[in-house]
Amino acid sequence: MLNKFLITIAAIIFALLSVVPASAKITSISATNRPIHPGDHFSVTLHTAKSFGNVKEYYVVFGIEAEPAKGGGLGQLLGDGYDLVAHGHSSSGGGSFDVVLQIPKSLKPSRNKAKYRLTAAVFLTVRLVLRLVEEVSDLLPLTLVQSGKVNDASVNEFKTDITISRH
Repeated sequence: MLNKFLITIAAIIFALLSVVPASAKITSISATNRPIHPGDHFSVTLHTAKSFGNVKEYYVVFGIEAEPAKGGGLGQLLGDGYDLVAHGHSSSGGGSFDVVLQIPKSLKPSRNKAKYRLTAAVFLTVRLVLRLVEEVSDLLPLTLVQSGKVNDASVNEFKTDITISRH
């Protein structure tokens, strides 16, 4: 009897998870390996992977800081940021897309080929559709709890290294 009940619960959970829309979220960034000069434009690739749930990424802000990076911040901002919604990337599928940035002309690297840390801060929300809660019970180890339209907002940071040359 208990096994049949647990199989029924598992089937219900699987059915609910299969109707949750698949979306994607940014998982990493990469940039060119060649040296960049102050004033140059360069592409940053944002890599995405499919994600279950309702993840909406809204905006990304980029910054650079000379290595060794001194803190957890963005460093010097590169532009005003990138609106993922306006460019159709707020809930894109798996894969990647490029964003073009510019190194400030006023940047003065400390040596001919200086290493910098490029950071992308991605602002997002996650709509929690359902969650499994462990319950202290001998008869039913898992309980399905409907969370409704609860949103969780957060910022994810992704980092990569670039080289900026004086000449």
